[in-house]
Amino acid sequence: VLLSDPILEKVFLAHEFQHLISFNQKEKILNLSEDVWLNELRSEYSVSLAGYNYPYQDSNLEHRVETFSNNRSDSLTEWPNQNLDYASAALFAEYLVEQFGSNILSETLKSSSTGIYSLNKYLTDHGYYSLPAGGFSDIFINWLGALYLNDVSKNEKLGYKREELKNIKAVPQQEVHLSSGLPEYSSTQYIKDWQPLWLEFDASAITGDQTKSAKIDISGEVGQNFIASYLAFHNPPAGEAGSGQ
Repeated sequence: VLLSDPILEKVFLAHEFQHLISFNQKEKILNLSEDVWLNELRSEYSVSLAGYNYPYQDSNLEHRVETFSNNRSDSLTEWPNQNLDYASAALFAEYLVEQFGSNILSETLKSSSTGIYSLNKYLTDHGYYSLPAGGFSDIFINWLGALYLNDVSKNEKLGYKREELKNIKAVPQQEVHLSSGLPEYSSTQYIKDWQPLWLEFDASAITGDQTKSAKIDISGEVGQNFIASYLAFHNPPAGEAGSGQ
């Protein structure tokens, strides 16, 4: 591959060199085949590790953020090899390393497990989680919260620490304004494995009526694991202090 831009050449080489390392560690030494999404995620982060996402302006990471911002709902683990797949992997890699350090990528590269299993093993071995509760599913949910709220002052898990990434704000796929005149609202979403999806419910129109309340039921297909989480915001009357989560 011939590239005319020296910076792009370095980005390309950093990305591909990680694939060579992964091939040696996983396939040659351990006789394993790494999950494509995690292999590509490591290659995306290798660009940051090599220093080629600094400065941020016009960097590979900035381009990944722009791609992600145009389409935020893409499965992290499914890999049809589109630009959006790389964008999701790059942003999740940055979040993962901010939360747990780069060793989570380097040590799992040498693990006898692959994909999510290798990440969960790292997290339990280092005392971050005690399975079966928690683990990768918790991190994924926290990442969705970070993409939506992106404010580490509320919770260090719910945002990015790198200054240039603090402007990422995931716009919900649906915004529903609840009111006393809307007795029931239903919606069906088709979601792939590990696909981000945000729904926003505005109950401000009914919060002043003490006889009314809102109930949200979320369920998946029978026999399938389905994970959902929520952030609740309380906006107090003018002049009163209130909480933000």
